[in-house]
Amino acid sequence: MGSKLEKTQLEYESMLRDLGEKARMVNMLDKASPEARQGLDRARENLSDRKTELDFIHSEIERQQAELAERKAKLEADIAATREALSKTEKSLDAKKGKVEPLKKRLTGAEYDIKFVQKSLEEEQRKLKVAEEKEDPKKIKEHQEIIARIKIDYMRRQKEINDLKRQISEFSNPTKSLGGSIEELEQKLDALEEELEGFEECEEQQILDDLRKQHADKEKEVRIGEAAVLDAMADLGEDLYERRISHPVLNKYYADLDVLARAIDEMQKK
Repeated sequence: MGSKLEKTQLEYESMLRDLGEKARMVNMLDKASPEARQGLDRARENLSDRKTELDFIHSEIERQQAELAERKAKLEADIAATREALSKTEKSLDAKKGKVEPLKKRLTGAEYDIKFVQKSLEEEQRKLKVAEEKEDPKKIKEHQEIIARIKIDYMRRQKEINDLKRQISEFSNPTKSLGGSIEELEQKLDALEEELEGFEECEEQQILDDLRKQHADKEKEVRIGEAAVLDAMADLGEDLYERRISHPVLNKYYADLDVLARAIDEMQKK
């Protein structure tokens, strides 16, 4: 708690400010000295400038926060989407790889069978050549028909082999339709998670931190400016008090101020 002298001085300064404020309300500020009025004007102008600067910094903080929040939300959404794509791709690959072994068995059987078809074709072609040498029309026609049937069977089997190879290749490799290969998705996810982990260290975040520091410093300047305005108003009130500017509203302060001034003088002499 302050001493009695300090309390009285504070009351005295408060009453001087009230006197200056009342003078403003009744349009009597022009009765104060130019120095007192200019001091108040400068203090108010300085405070207005500091508040304008504070408002600007505050708006910049809000803008930066909104941009960072939007960027972080997008980053988190990208991570979630990539994880989902990775999960779907892994499940799809697991399901498809489960079908590879049966297809490989079918391919082995089909390649084995087509070799016999090839041998049968070669045998029939040999027989056709013999029939042609013997000039046996009946045998020639017979072997030609067999060869045509074998060729059709050979092409069907070859097509089946090609289809099996294609399916095995598709089921053995990552599918692009689900967002890329496992390796690509894992690399993308790692990069996104690393970016999110370092989000608080990004340049934009550092700018925001700097703005917050500026805001805190500017708030201190505003408080100092507000105190300066109060002091300037007290100075103006004291100027009016010393001049005893006559006005019904102001006159009632003078007697009270006289009492406080005498009390302060007496306490300071002790």
